[in-house]
Amino acid sequence: MSHVSMTPLPFIEKWLATDLTGKSVLDYACGAGRHGRLAHERGASVTFVDIDLSNVEDLLSKEKVTLLQADLEEEDRWPLSERQYDVVIVTNYLFRQRLEDIFALVAPGGVIMYQTFANGHEVYGKPSNPNFLLKERELREFCEGFDVLQYEQGKVTIPSDAIVQRLAAKRVNCLED
Repeated sequence: MSHVSMTPLPFIEKWLATDLTGKSVLDYACGAGRHGRLAHERGASVTFVDIDLSNVEDLLSKEKVTLLQADLEEEDRWPLSERQYDVVIVTNYLFRQRLEDIFALVAPGGVIMYQTFANGHEVYGKPSNPNFLLKERELREFCEGFDVLQYEQGKVTIPSDAIVQRLAAKRVNCLED
């Protein structure tokens, strides 16, 4: 885990509540779990999901932690069907075929925080493949039923120079008539 940054992204820290007691959080494509770890420290029950959980194995014995090993890009099987979370966090990950499914993971009244690389990032290195770079306003396309708290696309310098798109949005709490 030494090669992986454990410092949460400022954008995620900004939108992650300081007291998450009683809340459920999903750290999607978690890697080393830096954002889920922060949520856990703040009292949340956290599900860490990734194809490789070796960087979060140290959390196995912790209370209010679930490790879910899954191929999130498998076409035929969606390991998170019928689940919803109060907070969904996605960073530095893009698999377009699952974007709609990811937004559906947010419970009514819940929040999604998503930050990943966008068009223009190729000048800074990898990822440079357009398949892994968001198009202009692409995350906004999935915000029907959400109040957008923050949306932007542009250059960031932390943790390093990059072109990113980021979104914080809250699912509208709809009551059935």
